[in-house]
Amino acid sequence: MSRRIARGPRGLVPLLPRLLAVLSVGALSLALPVGAQELPEDEATVAFVGVDLDGEGLRVRLQWSEDEGTLPEYAQLVSYDGRGEANDLVEVFPEPGAVIELRLPDALREPWESGWTQRLVVEDPWRGETLAVQFYDLKLDCQESEEQCVLGVAPASGTNEEVVHLSAEFDETLARIESSYEGMEFDLWAMVSAETPHLRGDALLYSHQVLRRLPYWGECFCVWSSGTSLSPSGFAQAISDSTSGGLVTGTRGPGAVGSLTVRAASRLGISFHLEGSNDLRLRPSCFRWFQYDDWRVVVRFPGGGREWFIPFPRPYLMPCGYSCSARYDHAGRLSGKSFVTYTDGTAVATAFVESFYRVDGGDQLYGVADQSAEFDDATVLSVWSAGGTTSSVSSALGVSAMRTVPASNAAANARNGFFAAIFGEPNLCWTGPFGPGAVWTHGTLQGPTQTQSLRQGVRDFFAERGVDIVP
Repeated sequence: MSRRIARGPRGLVPLLPRLLAVLSVGALSLALPVGAQELPEDEATVAFVGVDLDGEGLRVRLQWSEDEGTLPEYAQLVSYDGRGEANDLVEVFPEPGAVIELRLPDALREPWESGWTQRLVVEDPWRGETLAVQFYDLKLDCQESEEQCVLGVAPASGTNEEVVHLSAEFDETLARIESSYEGMEFDLWAMVSAETPHLRGDALLYSHQVLRRLPYWGECFCVWSSGTSLSPSGFAQAISDSTSGGLVTGTRGPGAVGSLTVRAASRLGISFHLEGSNDLRLRPSCFRWFQYDDWRVVVRFPGGGREWFIPFPRPYLMPCGYSCSARYDHAGRLSGKSFVTYTDGTAVATAFVESFYRVDGGDQLYGVADQSAEFDDATVLSVWSAGGTTSSVSSALGVSAMRTVPASNAAANARNGFFAAIFGEPNLCWTGPFGPGAVWTHGTLQGPTQTQSLRQGVRDFFAERGVDIVP
């Protein structure tokens, strides 16, 4: 399905008022089926609803779907470092609808050597299936002191080794510096510390990642940088709310991913609505590196526990003053399913999924599933740019249900999935980047079959362009 509709200021049609209108005045106008229907049985679904530090390693919280018959007997949570090497593993025994907390004490082994971006994977070892994937960035909070930073974690996109991971805010700061300080040498750490102290940790991580890729000093050198953001920020959130009108369960995020199920309990009815987005940016960042000093920083876990004494480079830079033209290939895919069930004219349920995929602000894909419907569409396109490129996925899900007599039944379900990927190949960049850049993000709560399909789509897109990645 591929069609356009008018959008509100936020880019999404405000469909929640339409849902409520259906409940209040349009219930009896729907063509209701005769005989009972059940909500479709989901495949085994799991979401990362929490990743944080516990003083020595990682603490991970997983939420499992409510369908007991679809859950594996047991699964494995595997941690991979920035080089793609497994560094910790724990067995998981799924419980329907439960949030399970697990610890990975060995997940973080010298991240300044193994990489600041790492990956968590839930696997079904018997079936050889990947159930869920979560990339995450290790972050530094240095607001209180220039010599001590607190380690943290945040959801991340996937990239190849050519790309430096940045927060969207720091990437925008770097772009502004490049345009404002041409021909001027400056101390990056001192500038960030004075103007935006909450980005000190980002400046340290940027310098550390770039230095590993720097082949020489004094001349202009460009590296790929990726600024990513998602809304709602943070990892997924479990949804569970029971009222006199009914029960809603599901998962919000991270970003554009969502899953909702609602079951009516009375004529009061119950409804729920959520929105989300994922944004990707890939661009060459070009500076002259003149020298750097070692800036020794104590990096500690929050609340005490492990501490590291790490030398970070404190660089003196000058923007190159010329652009770096590149070709960018984009790939996007949107999927969604909705389902409603009711038994007679005294009950009603509504469900919808709506998604957009955009490149540099322009619509490329639109998918909508109202009531009992589904969509799954993909596209590929290329753009040229001297200043980088962006892609975004935004989505909205909504469900509602009501019943007027005890014998009636009403329920609704909505789920979605997506991937977005960018391949960048430098053209008029005389001093790097020396290889193509790859950045991607994907997610779904439609089960392992769709998870595998989305991951394979990302892998195939990059493989066709000579980049071997593990999405």
